[in-house]
Amino acid sequence: MDSILLDTSFCIRLLKSNDTLHQNAKDYFKYFLEKKIEIYLSTIVIAEYSVKDDPANLPLEFVKIIPFDFFDGKLPVNFIRFY
Repeated sequence: MDSILLDTSFCIRLLKSNDTLHQNAKDYFKYFLEKKIEIYLSTIVIAEYSVKDDPANLPLEFVKIIPFDFFDGKLPVNFIRFY
């Protein structure tokens, strides 16, 4: 595995210490760092996370942020029209 894209639930579990899967998320994150696996985070995940917590709490220094803009939002329409 060369890289991984984190989803919102992973981020929540990573930072919510009373979550039942908190330790699992911490262990996986540590593994990603130790194995030098590139960690990606989309701006969509950041937006979803920010509904309940300050996104500055996310481990941003360890991830590469994937932007999502207007044109990315239109992209799925091309696939739907194809069918």
